[in-house]
Amino acid sequence: MRGTRKGNAPTLQDVAQEAGVSCMVASVVLNGAKSTTRVSEATRSRIIEAGIRLKYRRNAAALGLCRRKMNAIGVVAPFDGGELNLYVLELLNGILEATAESGQNATVLGLRNWQEDGTRLLDFCDGRIDALVMIAPQINPDLAEQLPEYLPCVTINGSCYIPGAHGINVDNRQGARIAVQHLIELGHRDILLLSGGETVPDSIDRTRGYLEAISLASGTGVVPRILHGGFSIASGRRLMKQVLDESQELPTAVFCASDAIAVGCIEVLQEHGILLPNQVSVVGFDDTIAARITTPALTTIRQPFRAMGQRAVNLALELLDNEEPDVPEAGALPAAIELFEAGLVVRASTGALSRD
Repeated sequence: MRGTRKGNAPTLQDVAQEAGVSCMVASVVLNGAKSTTRVSEATRSRIIEAGIRLKYRRNAAALGLCRRKMNAIGVVAPFDGGELNLYVLELLNGILEATAESGQNATVLGLRNWQEDGTRLLDFCDGRIDALVMIAPQINPDLAEQLPEYLPCVTINGSCYIPGAHGINVDNRQGARIAVQHLIELGHRDILLLSGGETVPDSIDRTRGYLEAISLASGTGVVPRILHGGFSIASGRRLMKQVLDESQELPTAVFCASDAIAVGCIEVLQEHGILLPNQVSVVGFDDTIAARITTPALTTIRQPFRAMGQRAVNLALELLDNEEPDVPEAGALPAAIELFEAGLVVRASTGALSRD
């Protein structure tokens, strides 16, 4: 038996030499390579036995390049070294489940800054993946135009223009309306919104839903009250401290544009001895694991993260299987966005307005 160099995996050439055949014949038997070469059963058995003796494993990357199909879905997700992004983890759970069920590999690229890491994103699309799923992308138009035209692209909660991309999102306006209507039904009239920012599309839609709910409750005395920040725990802390430090009137209820904001908000309220929900009710948005472990447990708007992640992968595979995929032309509009319904999950952080 011919040996292989210590520390090196046996190659197809090693197996071919061991079996006394050409690399092409060995590839036909072991890798399913297309060829007009007919291989006898005796030769086929000899090649397989040689592969077993040498502990040969086919090179998936090389085979994928040959077939122009890597069986890999690329997932691009933002991360922040300061806080654990539970929102991204919830979506990844659904994505990984769907890739496993479909026999695909998931290759994840984490980006700290969408603008500065643009080169890394383009390198990621250099042939190692078959389709791309991007979580909350924020890439500029120039970078979006450089994404490969042949690579099916699906965005989850996208907030930028990507030609030809298929989008998946939750109905942010509907969710925000439900949250504020819940507080109004509990008797609250002074409802503060801690938003995720004035320029982020998801935050803008949640602000619109907040305002729509107040408009629908016209005549009840509810007046809009909004502070803008970001989607983080730190932002929730900063905005709530601003209310207390500036001796602003304490709202009876706070609608936070994310669970992370709500966690920061609750921490500050509790540090100041303010009771939930006796003195202030708080509602979040997302229904991450943080909502279930916060004390008190957080009333929030549920995003169906698992279903959204699964749908993103399945949609990417549908686009990939399309024999004649639509190649977007320059300046083409993004494909239609699929909206998932949001739902209210009532927990202990909200209660009826105290009349004391």
